[in-house]
Amino acid sequence: MLKKTHKIFYSTLAHHIFCGVVSAIFYLYISRLGITENLDIKQLDDLWASVKSFASTAAQIASTLIGFILAAITILLTLSGHKLIVNMGISGHLRHLVIRMLMSMLALMAFMIYSMSVMVSTSINECILYTLSSLSVYAMLVFMDLVIKL
Repeated sequence: MLKKTHKIFYSTLAHHIFCGVVSAIFYLYISRLGITENLDIKQLDDLWASVKSFASTAAQIASTLIGFILAAITILLTLSGHKLIVNMGISGHLRHLVIRMLMSMLALMAFMIYSMSVMVSTSINECILYTLSSLSVYAMLVFMDLVIKL
């Protein structure tokens, strides 16, 4: 029989594996659409400008959400003497919530770093588009899970 902390860890790990599978399925679906096929140079330039604009906005949103999660962790830790927080610590829910917050921050950081690398890259290919879209789906699913748990 697993300890409660191991159950919490494996539940969080299973959720992240599920989010990864959903984003991989999204990646496979969008890769079959053939977005960049039959586009001339002007359309590719417009597409690249749109991708860079999306990456810039996505990096800003991800960094803002990371700040909000960090502030929530700080507030939870400063309220450690309150009865609710003590009871959450005893039951293991506090540890579970903090683990989910940290995992969400890591997913958002990975998405933010990749978005920033897309902003400074000089060429476009389908792999960049698909990876950016699948990372955005993954980060969105992980953050939605955190919001539901709060």
